[in-house]
Amino acid sequence: MSGRFESVIINKTAVTGGLSQWTTMAGDLERDYPGLVARITELNAAEPWGGGSEGSSFRNSYYLSGGPEALIAKGKSLVKQIVEAGPRLRTTFDTTLAVDEAHAQDLAHVTAEDEGGQYADPRTLRVTAPNAAQNAGRNTAQNDTAQDDTAQDTVRQV
Repeated sequence: MSGRFESVIINKTAVTGGLSQWTTMAGDLERDYPGLVARITELNAAEPWGGGSEGSSFRNSYYLSGGPEALIAKGKSLVKQIVEAGPRLRTTFDTTLAVDEAHAQDLAHVTAEDEGGQYADPRTLRVTAPNAAQNAGRNTAQNDTAQDDTAQDTVRQV
């Protein structure tokens, strides 16, 4: 990978704090939304716009395209999505950390060195499988026709 984003660093403390704040906000929203809906319904029931022609004109415009009921239904759906997103975000974060840890463990078993036996330039490395020394010097028909465990690849740091 090249370009601006050549690595990913996860600030576990920041993400954990953000997820906790999300959970708190979502809980507050879920708890408070029914009361807000009740208040809107109560205010609309009073029909404060009046019965004159101006009031009728306002009422017709206000209830156009579903009016407050459509807003309330959309809000209810949105609150549900916000509440449900929290656990999904937490699962995604935990899975990402687990995968990152598994990659780190896998990479810990790989020896990286340059042609002189030194780790010199992190952008171009020779990667040798851990059992390469065992297989070095083997010369079998299988090794002549298939790739063996001593494969060395040039990799780019990402």
